[in-house]
Amino acid sequence: MTGDEGDLLEASAPPFSRLLGGGRQRELGVSEALQPDADMAREALASRLVGLAPPGVDRARLTRDRGAAVNAAWALAREHHAANGQPTRTIAIARAGADHGTDAVPFQRISNTKVHRSGLSEWRLGQSRLAELENTMQAAGAANIALLMLEPIQHAGGCIYAPQDYWAGVREMCDRFGILLVVDEAVTGLGRLGAWYATDELVVRPDLIVLGESLTSAYAPLGAVLLHANVRAPVGAHEDVPPAAAIALRNLDALERNDVLGDVRRLTAYLAARLGDSIVPLANVGDVRGAGFLWAVELAPRAATADALRTALRAAGLRAHVEAVEDHLLVQLAPPLVSGPAEIDALVERLERALGSLID
Repeated sequence: MTGDEGDLLEASAPPFSRLLGGGRQRELGVSEALQPDADMAREALASRLVGLAPPGVDRARLTRDRGAAVNAAWALAREHHAANGQPTRTIAIARAGADHGTDAVPFQRISNTKVHRSGLSEWRLGQSRLAELENTMQAAGAANIALLMLEPIQHAGGCIYAPQDYWAGVREMCDRFGILLVVDEAVTGLGRLGAWYATDELVVRPDLIVLGESLTSAYAPLGAVLLHANVRAPVGAHEDVPPAAAIALRNLDALERNDVLGDVRRLTAYLAARLGDSIVPLANVGDVRGAGFLWAVELAPRAATADALRTALRAAGLRAHVEAVEDHLLVQLAPPLVSGPAEIDALVERLERALGSLID
């Protein structure tokens, strides 16, 4: 769980994709993957991703990175609608603050589903956001909308999740208006929440799924877009990614061979309890939220400056991503999936020490 900087413990690092942690170059064959025979890995990887995917997903396209996968999903959605005689569907919708890794898709933004400091219960917030989504669709003209892109848990802004009723309402609305639901699993996919795809836990049917650098544990750039059988668009050719595809196959091998996803499921409650016991009570902490091995600690408004927080984290021996949102700071936690109880204890103890040092 330690990285390349001495005794710094790895708590998170964008793009939150280092599933196996640092120092795995040899295990994943990073240098061997550059050999010419790695080209055959592309088809093998696409087939394997489909095999692990939710029911109905029947094909995949590999791309050079996560942003290219989002761009490909955007293009495939428009091809699908054109094939259905609806070429005017050229609008994409996403939640406010969500980072999908590209500026090429002209997203119209809707409110996110953050409950903390909203003044609403989880259920009422979900219903309010569904009403806003329907109003947005009707105002834009539902017949002009190609896709809605959502993350199972929105990582930008700090592990923003939505109630199950929200997802059921989103699926119903997309079906009613003929809009494709694209689920961006670049952060949540491939084990971060203890499942291959978080859509399995949400019990929602995606039309397209986007994956990113978690495919290679961030040892090489790579993305993928997976298509449900109901999407009427040719999947197209894979982009030129043979080395990364070979690394991805070995990454999946390691996750399966060591039952890493099972360990995440078994240790989720332990991580949640440690955070609840040691971090939630701190006077400068406003909220702690997350699931699996993806959590956010939201500091109280104006509890510290970003520079002071980063300095405190490093002094405590922790490498963690700090995000500034409006009047507060977030510490993003996305530890390697191979972390055990000892690593979790060390992470929480160092985080408690860092945050405690900022309390006046």
